Amino acid sequence: MRVFITGYGLSKISKWFGETLEDLAFKSVKDIENKGGELREIDALIVANSFGGILQSQNLLSSLIAEDIGFSGKLTMTVENGGASGASAVLTASSLVKSGLAKNVLVIGVEKMSDYIGSVFNHSISTFMNAEHEAFYGSTLASGFAILARSYLSKYKYSEEDLGAWPILMHENALDVPHAQLKFKITKEQVNSSDIVSSPLRVLHSPPVSDGSAAVIVSAEDSSIPKEKRLAEIKFGYSSSHLMELSLRENLDEFYALKCVKDALEKGSSIDIKKVDLIEISDDYTISAPIIIEGLGLSDKGSGLRSILDGRYRLGDKPSINVTGGTKSRGHPFGATGVYQVAEVTSLLSDGKAKGARVNGELGLVVSMGGIGTVLSGILLEKV
Repeated sequence: MRVFITGYGLSKISKWFGETLEDLAFKSVKDIENKGGELREIDALIVANSFGGILQSQNLLSSLIAEDIGFSGKLTMTVENGGASGASAVLTASSLVKSGLAKNVLVIGVEKMSDYIGSVFNHSISTFMNAEHEAFYGSTLASGFAILARSYLSKYKYSEEDLGAWPILMHENALDVPHAQLKFKITKEQVNSSDIVSSPLRVLHSPPVSDGSAAVIVSAEDSSIPKEKRLAEIKFGYSSSHLMELSLRENLDEFYALKCVKDALEKGSSIDIKKVDLIEISDDYTISAPIIIEGLGLSDKGSGLRSILDGRYRLGDKPSINVTGGTKSRGHPFGATGVYQVAEVTSLLSDGKAKGARVNGELGLVVSMGGIGTVLSGILLEKV
């Protein structure tokens, strides 16, 4: 059974004060409709969200949003898998289609994080760590990624300043992306003089606080949606997890879950990751970028940051990575980020509306991360 993306919608990522989760979800659904998506054929709804139960005190989100957009009575479910929630929801939709339980699944990723003070926000994202053995003692995502950064920089003889190359590139990439949150350039001096969040990581190594919603339609090969609506084919997808606690990990410069995902993707699709043209990765707190690049086999161990410093992975390179700005500049509405990634790659392989500059490619890959490399989800997409 072949599975396709037959529609996508992207709302602008921002700090949407005064908007509810339902309001944000409606924005991406409306964008699908504006692009000619076939919403009348939808027979299942999956909502990806990380913080609704904590920040908005709202569970049963899929039921709430189904009611709001007029989909009551259909198969609905909510998926939470940290920052990998969105990609995991798309994988779930693909599985529903392949099982025959649905022909066309609407996946909506939505998150609202900007209405809260820092302590509440930090508590929320700290739920992606072990609550009893890490978060209880004050660990945060930033401090966890800082541990990885210190280990990586020390082991492979890089300076703190070398980390600045990635956020500078991400801000450049986001300039012509209509839905991106941070559409301005930054300099090496600005990165290195920005406030320290958790040494060696600074504000400009970090993703912003983001609100947003993205949506895609996942359809069966024998769906009633016309063939001309097919934008990209889902070739294969996989998700894996590993140890949550950093203290239990053998290596701090790799994500074992990513190895599992890479192996599964290459085996399941018979596609070498090195042949992929476009890749969207979760580059949380900058240090994730070289670790994921190395984990995908694109750079040798310890040389991912050197490759970035040498100008690799820019627009036009093979692969081009995070041409829409990544979590750093596109923005990072955690539960929705994976759906944004899938929608962006779909657009770049089809109509090109997600970015001003034309991006050429036949194969795209989404790599979404939950926690500090605890969960990795990967989806391979091919141009139709």
